[in-house]
Amino acid sequence: MAVLGMFMVIGLLLAANLGRTAAVAACSDKTKVPEGKWVFYNLSSTSLPAGCDVPLQSQAPAECCTSSAATFTQFAGLAFEDIVRANNNDTCAVIPEFGNADWYSQCNADGSIMYGEECNADCNSCDLLGTYKAGCYAAASFPGSKIFMHTMGCACNEDTAGAASKNNSGSSSPGDACPDKTKVPEGKWVLYNLSVTTLPKGCVVPLGLEAPAECCTSSSATFTQFAGLAFEDIVRANSNGTCAVIPEFGNADWYSECKADGSIGYGEDCDANCNSCALMGTYKAGCYAATSFPGAAIFMHTTGCACNGASLPPSPSPLPSSSPSPPAEDTLTCADLQGIYKDSGCCGIPGKTVEKDDLNLTCGDLQGIYKGAGCCGTPGKTVSDRRLSSAKIR
Repeated sequence: MAVLGMFMVIGLLLAANLGRTAAVAACSDKTKVPEGKWVFYNLSSTSLPAGCDVPLQSQAPAECCTSSAATFTQFAGLAFEDIVRANNNDTCAVIPEFGNADWYSQCNADGSIMYGEECNADCNSCDLLGTYKAGCYAAASFPGSKIFMHTMGCACNEDTAGAASKNNSGSSSPGDACPDKTKVPEGKWVLYNLSVTTLPKGCVVPLGLEAPAECCTSSSATFTQFAGLAFEDIVRANSNGTCAVIPEFGNADWYSECKADGSIGYGEDCDANCNSCALMGTYKAGCYAATSFPGAAIFMHTTGCACNGASLPPSPSPLPSSSPSPPAEDTLTCADLQGIYKDSGCCGIPGKTVEKDDLNLTCGDLQGIYKGAGCCGTPGKTVSDRRLSSAKIR
């Protein structure tokens, strides 16, 4: 099927299932754009990783968007940020590769993105409109295929953007390794050929330090994915080991590791066993100045790693109630809700009944309570909701 036809099928199917909006404020910095891509599996020649056959629109395990089994980890070579910048950072973009289809995207103030397809010429009306935080989501597919939308969100709030937790240039990267060895670092390198282009403002930063997100997403970059390489592909090609050989870089040895907190260990120019590396450190999601050669500037762009894949799906989610629920007699913490959600096997099954005898809730109800309470990153926070009044943890 031609790419245009494929995109039209995707749009029509998504329109029937994902037509919703969310009241999320747009990022005030209009230079910030959504980041993401589409991942495609041709099921006649490959198979999905375990756990990736999830319902349309549901969040899928990170593995579904990074697996080497994917036919294309960047479908049609397109990146959301490149599409938007090619359309003057407008929220309504035209995609020539999809027959000049109109596509809507917006960077939100909270780092999520809005996303819509099959729009009219001004994107005043779209068949698909939704709000998503960083993650991997099941998109509409056609028979014999499976497509995922992989977004890294957007870097609106620079003050809360990822930064190197420690860059010690030593023989190891601080932080506990992810216990799930199927999880791998995610990222790529961005290259500027300074003989034909210039760096965006603020991108001349010391080696190893964080740079503005713009340095890793700007359309002025010569390659937004240098040598076509993705960290996850390199690691998986080396049997998920932390010390990988990169043939495209003259069989150079390179260190990477998925950390328990979602950051990554990273080192360049290593010895044969990666016992000693340059730039060895631990990095959270972000854009960093990497080692370059004369006449060039290279940045390391990582989205971290999805170690805690069992956490509640971040989006799309229903809007919180306009009036707060009265406090319950017996309340739970955010961590309690996460545990119930995980133990009940809720991921991707919002209509499933929660497997806890004293709670008359569906998985979707539980997710709504979690989101409405602002639980993300606050496991010890107490959640008060009348629907939890019968819950007994002890």
